[in-house]
Amino acid sequence: MMVLAVVNIMFASCSDEGIAGKTKILNKVEGKDGIELAQSTVSITADAGMQLPDVSKPIDPTIEPTSRAVSLNEKYMPLAEGSELKARVFIVKEPDKPRKKIGWSDAIDPKDIILGAGELEWDIQQTMPGGGVRLYSTKEVTFHWLKGNNKVNIKKGENWYICGIIGGEYNKEYDEARNNTKLKEAERKLAERLYHFYVDFDPNHSPKHNTIDSKGHIQVTAPFTTGWTKLDIKEDNKISLHQWNFKPMGTLLHFRIKRDEKLVPLEACRYTFASSQLTANGGFLMMPQTMIRTKDDDLKEDYTAGVDCEIRPWNNSIEGNFFWNYVYDMRPHFNNTSTQTGYEESKHANDWGPAIYEYRYTFDANAMRKNNKTGYDDFYVWGMPVPHTEQVGTSQMTAERGGFMLGCKQKKGKKYDYANEWLYAAKERELKSGEYNIFDFKQKPGKAFLVELGVCRPRYSTMEGGKLKYPWANPLERLAVTNSRTESKGFHGDNLQHTNEKEVGYVSDWSVKGGQFKMRFIKKDRSYLPEGYHVPSSEDFGICFPNIIKSIYEIKLYKDLFKYSDINSAPNPYYELYSPNEDDTREPISDAGGNDAYREDKFWQTRPLFYGYYMHNPNNPLEFYAIRFCGDNKEASKIENRNRSIIGNRYRCVYRWRVLDAGGDNNLSSDNRGMRIVVQSRWIGHANVSVKDIIDERWWGQCSTQNPLYKADCYRVLPAVGYPYSISKKIWSITFFTRVHNKYYVGQGIRDDESGNNTMYYRVYNREGITRKFWLNNTQHYGVRLVTDISTDEFGPLAPRKNQKDEKEGYLIHRPEDDGKSDWTYPVKKK
Repeated sequence: MMVLAVVNIMFASCSDEGIAGKTKILNKVEGKDGIELAQSTVSITADAGMQLPDVSKPIDPTIEPTSRAVSLNEKYMPLAEGSELKARVFIVKEPDKPRKKIGWSDAIDPKDIILGAGELEWDIQQTMPGGGVRLYSTKEVTFHWLKGNNKVNIKKGENWYICGIIGGEYNKEYDEARNNTKLKEAERKLAERLYHFYVDFDPNHSPKHNTIDSKGHIQVTAPFTTGWTKLDIKEDNKISLHQWNFKPMGTLLHFRIKRDEKLVPLEACRYTFASSQLTANGGFLMMPQTMIRTKDDDLKEDYTAGVDCEIRPWNNSIEGNFFWNYVYDMRPHFNNTSTQTGYEESKHANDWGPAIYEYRYTFDANAMRKNNKTGYDDFYVWGMPVPHTEQVGTSQMTAERGGFMLGCKQKKGKKYDYANEWLYAAKERELKSGEYNIFDFKQKPGKAFLVELGVCRPRYSTMEGGKLKYPWANPLERLAVTNSRTESKGFHGDNLQHTNEKEVGYVSDWSVKGGQFKMRFIKKDRSYLPEGYHVPSSEDFGICFPNIIKSIYEIKLYKDLFKYSDINSAPNPYYELYSPNEDDTREPISDAGGNDAYREDKFWQTRPLFYGYYMHNPNNPLEFYAIRFCGDNKEASKIENRNRSIIGNRYRCVYRWRVLDAGGDNNLSSDNRGMRIVVQSRWIGHANVSVKDIIDERWWGQCSTQNPLYKADCYRVLPAVGYPYSISKKIWSITFFTRVHNKYYVGQGIRDDESGNNTMYYRVYNREGITRKFWLNNTQHYGVRLVTDISTDEFGPLAPRKNQKDEKEGYLIHRPEDDGKSDWTYPVKKK
């Protein structure tokens, strides 16, 4: 009998191939001897159509509408040629016995079920004008029956339901298991059933998902389904269908990303979609879930996760038959240093809180689009609504390892063409940082959306009081690239060591003593201070080094030596002090004594507080790391009368510090290129980066100008300059002045010139740790490193990366541990 279908498609189904899913094969199965299922042949006459998804305007209301339907239809839509549009077909008999309450609602009792699975093939596939596809078939369908030893006849007058699915894969793992003679027969038979009755939609199991066919069309793994349709059987073993409509399920997101290869070359363009709203980790289980999940604990976990895949043909929709492999979407917290999986961590809820569920898919532009010269990366993400979790559902698209932002396309005439992370939440989150747009994909099923993003440096477009509210997303970018000259205005051209053990550290144009420093760089005339820069306050030093406070109830910085070895690794965070949107350039600022208006901590009680999660290099005590500026501070936000703003993760960065040539016998920190500290930061925003990632050398890549993320990362080299014995005569240190006085005196015959009020604090770093110190009257000479004003345009001519250059940077950022390594490939995380 001829099988006829007229199908209009918006996005393609892929071939029935793939890698294993993760549905468990458990326990004994009923049925005849051997693993083969009973079969019978049925003639089907079908007149079918595939309904287009509702193509919506872009989600982001700031983006101007574009001609999405034409673009998707003509430029990206996989058409008949090159597509495989086989339909998986399922047929079930309405039972004579009453329905049984299973899971959340009534279903067919698995003991009574008569259920078959087949495949509907097409003889002709013809593309129609406008992109539709017309399908014809004269083939009969062979059904494999879930239960029973004999073939099943479909008889006139019986009540049957049928469901068709286009798209998805046969699960390769089940295929291998059913043919593995080393397994028990019951296991093989269950695998045989799952092979026929499970349609896999995990894109990582689909070899064609987001690939380009010979005609240049992108192929996508996404489902179209008819749902359950009641049949009118007029002849035995013959089915006649009219207006059998295949409708899209779930949500399709079409991402169009404009590259910036001056900033990030194609080889580093990896983009990660992460969502607790949508997931493609699973497939449609078209057989009773209770036949395979027979353990009470398993079913309880499934139901808690909202997974209830029984057969309920009186409901047209098969959304409930999407078997979410939630165990593989369970994620450990990013600060978990153990080897626990997310599922294992969830068993310790008292330690970690509710489980985290998040589907992740990474698109590797270089691997999928080799030699792409268009300047754009187009790809698709499809997902079904996450059935149920305790968390607020969110969705995001980020750079896989951070470094650059995938900014949202802005309206014409705005300051930036692309800015702000693409972040969406189903509802307002507990801490209202304002980062998330509110949008619930569950309320918009069967829709396709265009999302236009661009590779750019991290930046935010929000304005407040006529200026950017969140400038300088990577705070280290504010630090001058090189030291300031001390006997003229301007910056040096390199960061080589310039020390002098004698003459109290004087090095011409490189070092200066306290009184001179104050008059040249802080007092009103500031004759040596370049435009747009200032001497850093204690808060400002947080941009380049740990700025750890004692507690949220005692906002004080440590003054004693804070040894690197005493910094505890994650999971517990430290609180750090940094003001991302307001400079403190008062003159004077005093740590002790004097007028209350001069107090250093005058504004600290209302400054944002950030979490910092630290880790140590297990092989080198002089290298350590941190995920810093995490602004979701639940504890700090609960302290009364503080009025602290919640910054969110806008400034979230990863830092790596390395102390080099500082003495001692550590070969991994010696290269005879001068005593220095190399600070490297990488903005990550909301990217899924864990504390275990940041101690992986491949995550960073080679510390070299050859690193594909070199221009996206920020490097600052802090050389030893001036007097090296600022702590003691036993150990060399690197020292920089701050703008903070130890004490500031008014009157009492003390002059405010070079000779008075010249005891300034400085920051000291050596191979042991960090400290804040001062010496009365500051007769020793130290270096000066400035920071740019927050009000300075990060993309303007005064920004450090624009108007300064370290001619020796490639030489000085050298990391001895990198020597001899050749494979820097960071593997794409498939899950």
